[in-house]
Amino acid sequence: MMFDALDFWENVRVSEMRVCQVNEVFQNRGNRRPVHAAAIHGNLALLNILHHLGADLNVRDSKLMTPMMYAAEKNHYEVVVFLMKNNCSPYLKNEDGKTALACAAKSGSLAASKAIIELTLKPRPLMDVVDRGGWTAMVWAAEFGSFPVVKYLLSHGADWRIKDLDGNMILHWSAYGGNKDIMEALLNVGCPLDLQNNDGDTALHIGARRKTVDCVNLLLRHGASLSVKNKAGHTPRHAAALVSDSIRDLLGLSEVINSDAIDVRKTEYGKNVLSGVHRPVSTVPEAAVKSFVDTDVSRGLERFRVPWFNSVDNEKFPVDSFAYIADNSSAFPMDTKIASTVNMKCNCSGMCDDRCACVVEIKEVDGEEATRYTYCMNGLCTPEVLRDYPSSYIVECGTSCGCNPMFCNNHVTQQGLGIMVQIFKTSTRRRGWGLRSIEDVKQRQFVCQYAGEWITRTEAVRRNDMSYTLEFHVEDALLLDAKYSGNVGRFINHSCKPNLALIRVMKDKREHRFPRACLFALRDISAGEELTLNYGEQFWKSVPYSCRCREVDCVAPPPTCSPVKVKSQLLKPKAKKMKPSLGSADICMG
Repeated sequence: MMFDALDFWENVRVSEMRVCQVNEVFQNRGNRRPVHAAAIHGNLALLNILHHLGADLNVRDSKLMTPMMYAAEKNHYEVVVFLMKNNCSPYLKNEDGKTALACAAKSGSLAASKAIIELTLKPRPLMDVVDRGGWTAMVWAAEFGSFPVVKYLLSHGADWRIKDLDGNMILHWSAYGGNKDIMEALLNVGCPLDLQNNDGDTALHIGARRKTVDCVNLLLRHGASLSVKNKAGHTPRHAAALVSDSIRDLLGLSEVINSDAIDVRKTEYGKNVLSGVHRPVSTVPEAAVKSFVDTDVSRGLERFRVPWFNSVDNEKFPVDSFAYIADNSSAFPMDTKIASTVNMKCNCSGMCDDRCACVVEIKEVDGEEATRYTYCMNGLCTPEVLRDYPSSYIVECGTSCGCNPMFCNNHVTQQGLGIMVQIFKTSTRRRGWGLRSIEDVKQRQFVCQYAGEWITRTEAVRRNDMSYTLEFHVEDALLLDAKYSGNVGRFINHSCKPNLALIRVMKDKREHRFPRACLFALRDISAGEELTLNYGEQFWKSVPYSCRCREVDCVAPPPTCSPVKVKSQLLKPKAKKMKPSLGSADICMG
């Protein structure tokens, strides 16, 4: 049979084959075709001939495997390059949901992985595609210990924060696989040490259970908690008690058993959630530990859990003071005049490119010159956004667009929180609650949206509290109020030297009266640093209290003669004054 001949490279007169033969299905070989055999054995010459004779290069067998998937897992670099250059799709999935990149990563095929990434128009979405178990290509590489592949994918922006269906992040799987180099690379980019999966296990639980001594040692040196309990009530020490002496000794189990001097569970757990700074357990106040609540303020609405923490006093988080929403809502029916705005959409399929109608530069909007911006391959906003801030804005693809949100790189702010954050009680009494990052943030990275209710000016007057209200100073503009309904954005405090910029983002409708207010990093932000926004000079002219940011160039410093009384409920951002190009409008709080 022809498939046997191709399998074992017997002399076959390939050039005389008919099209029906080159696409012949061999049921006894799992519905493979000749192109599958050529790809499996890395025979580029034969594959080229089959292609010119009309063979389908994207064809799948009974396991939905394409020729490129086989070539990728066999690390046939030249075959992968040939298939990519002949328009083979890297997004096709096999029966397990794995792409060709995932197949290459699982088998540790670095050359094939590079070929797929370098020849894909927008590789970032491809790297973050998940299979049926929720695994990305990088997770496959981590489990099977392929450090070169993990290092390469990380350097090209693969998202290490994606969780699988069991709540595991890649750090869990690196502990399972036992590769210290992979784990160290992940810790260096900010993977949280004590994140728990659906069973409550941290990476240290898994490493102790799997007896991966090097990984356990590395986690401990980075400050991993020894006393986080999983759902079974077990700490990593319990797991160590069931395995080898080397792990048990490493975790210091014998020392803890013989000593009741400290409550390790409280102090260790409090230490890690407080600031991420490695400090002796004795320095963590018991009150601070008791005030931490391991709950999610967002009630599961965000992609990351939103915890709160108070190490200052005994005040509990005002969870009932507002309703958490992940996106803007409306406090009134959107009437026909407002709802019937012009739709913006693209006709792209799959991924958008520089020709996308939502991405291209425009010269005039509402009679004034303006520019629309999009994102870089790594998901960061373009440098021009911050360069032209505060007049810049972004247009994202929306629900009316033809592109696939899974693959298109122009849906950044629509995926929920951009980073992991924590609501905390500030040490300055008048500043109240604030928001801080618990991971390192890159300049131009999306942080979060300022979500609230769209209200009319009449409704704002009725509510008689503009302290949570974001105002767009354009004709007939709506106001965005986060007093009763909002997200983490309402807890961002003011600074005259902020680390966040408020950028308008529009999708679906070309309507500047109700854009989405999104916050991007003005500079690199370290884990544990408070997130701040400049409320604008106009805000301080309209309130009876002074700024408390303590910056040298503070726009509204308190008088030196006596302390200034401020509102006791400063729990929210008063957003930065901006001058959007749409209607020469200002954006400010209050």
